[in-house]
Amino acid sequence: MTVQTARNAQEECEKFEDREQGQEMTAASAAGAATPSAREHLWMKYPKMAESTKAWATLPAGAWVVTEKIHGANFSVVADCSGTRFAKRSGELPEHEDFYSFRSAGLNNTLSACAQRLLDALRRAGGVAVDSVCIFGELCGGHYPHPEVAPAPGTAPVQRGVWYSPSLVFVAFDVCVCEQGAAEGRFLDFSEARRLAIAAGFHFVEALAQGSLQACLDVPVRFSSHVPAMLGLPSLASLGTPNLAEGVVIRVASEVKGSKAGAGPKGKGPGLGQQGHARAMFKRKIAEFSEKQYQNSGWKEAKAGGGSSGPSGEELLRLEILGCFSLIQILQIKVWIAQKL
Repeated sequence: MTVQTARNAQEECEKFEDREQGQEMTAASAAGAATPSAREHLWMKYPKMAESTKAWATLPAGAWVVTEKIHGANFSVVADCSGTRFAKRSGELPEHEDFYSFRSAGLNNTLSACAQRLLDALRRAGGVAVDSVCIFGELCGGHYPHPEVAPAPGTAPVQRGVWYSPSLVFVAFDVCVCEQGAAEGRFLDFSEARRLAIAAGFHFVEALAQGSLQACLDVPVRFSSHVPAMLGLPSLASLGTPNLAEGVVIRVASEVKGSKAGAGPKGKGPGLGQQGHARAMFKRKIAEFSEKQYQNSGWKEAKAGGGSSGPSGEELLRLEILGCFSLIQILQIKVWIAQKL
């Protein structure tokens, strides 16, 4: 399996959600739904990240930050004076949609409380009045193959190959604020976003390194995930499971003035240094991410939620084996077994 094949599989998941959103919007329009209101601009689709610095002609010379890239499902929480709403990558979730069982698990109540605390903190800070806040992150977890960690009933892995938690968790990585009178939101600097989010009760990605762009580019991409430790879970390394992270995200430590919150990389907006340019951030993935162990073939079923009974014992064993060995190693083991028979 090639890297391109794996990327195509991931893109297919996102295209499926985009088609779903288009169908929902068409149905709403046919039913006489109102035209988009000011309320709808509070949420925006998180911009796609480039995979190298080649997406920009020039890049900021200031400090950059390296964080772990979480292997999960893109998710966001929006809070304003009317309450809290949730969204997947392609759009806001209807109240009945149990995306990866986050409602069944009670995560919606926890995240709602955290989001309202964050909104209150922003409003107390003074300065420009804040209308709403959107917290972007990843839904992940659902399985953790460690003998000292009890499984969470009714959960299934959001993704596989990188294990984060037995229960479903939300790990934030960005905070966007919409201020009164503003046409669109603005992202907070990394340190401010992390400080406010953690104070409000969210999990937030850690800075693995900070410095010049070159220093951040020199940070190894291959490493064991830091998320389990952040959640207080024992390491899988002692069990012989490397639990490799998907990769890293490299981003500017301080947002560049004039960057357009919803702009994607290359070819989708003005260049860096111009009003409305794309944010300076990109991702780097490990080569192993192309292998089957990182792909959840049952993602459509898991995404539907509904408090799944979770994978069977046989399926859990298969997932744990896939998490410990690469596809090539598994094939080598099969050949060795065949020779011994």
